[in-house]
Amino acid sequence: MHSLSTEQNVTITSARRKKLWSRIIYLNLAAGFLHSFVAGMTAYFSKGEATIPVTTHFPDSSFKPDMQHVQDFPSGYLTVGYSVPSAIEHFVSFFLLTYDSSTQWSKWLLQGPDYVRWISYSISAPIMMVQMCLRSGAFDPVLLTSVCFLILTMMTFGILTEALLFEPVKESYPKATLYLGWIPFIGAWVVLFTFFFRSASKGTAPWFVYAIVCGEFVIMNLFGVVSVYSVSKHKFLSRDAITSPRKHYIVTRIITMYIILSFTAKLFLAVLNWYGSQSV
Repeated sequence: MHSLSTEQNVTITSARRKKLWSRIIYLNLAAGFLHSFVAGMTAYFSKGEATIPVTTHFPDSSFKPDMQHVQDFPSGYLTVGYSVPSAIEHFVSFFLLTYDSSTQWSKWLLQGPDYVRWISYSISAPIMMVQMCLRSGAFDPVLLTSVCFLILTMMTFGILTEALLFEPVKESYPKATLYLGWIPFIGAWVVLFTFFFRSASKGTAPWFVYAIVCGEFVIMNLFGVVSVYSVSKHKFLSRDAITSPRKHYIVTRIITMYIILSFTAKLFLAVLNWYGSQSV
């Protein structure tokens, strides 16, 4: 009788795990199609949108700033730049989890960082920041490149934090990389806010730029909240912890929050950027 009860518990646990991962599979599929739709619609509708001037301020022969116009750039196309990598990320994750019996992808996600997600973020997040900087009045390509590298540095700390979560190390280790990751994040936003508040003080920033900057700042900070939550669950995620239904629940919950936040951030930025371009 006791043996039968144990077998039933194992069956229930297995079914629960399957249900948790099935939810992630369908979320990835839905997000992949939605990002593809946004990319396609943006590529079609951005043809005639208002352009933004890209300029440099290199010193002239007397070592004074000499503004040079590089080109006029339709920032709407940047939406394609961050929507396509996101679509690819979700489709790749969908196939890896669908054929999990051969790929063992869910097993990997229970003991290591999601490299597919971090590669996607490392491409999409810098492009999103560039689009917001352009809308806020930062037009210098050198400055925009610096913002990109700040965000890439933040992503490096992010993947290190996630990798340490699954290692049997002191909790202070993933906490340290998490805190260090906030430094380049703050640096990138200091640049953006400097130009944004300068434009706002002159009354030149349209309403949709206010919405983009404030909204994305909140959403991107929520990614940090998910990271803080992940670090707080380190003792349940480290490899020396028993692979229990609780560990499956925590990992799938973290993945779900990242998928929802990622799509929200990109859709919010894409819609407001396109709508604002039509109203300029």
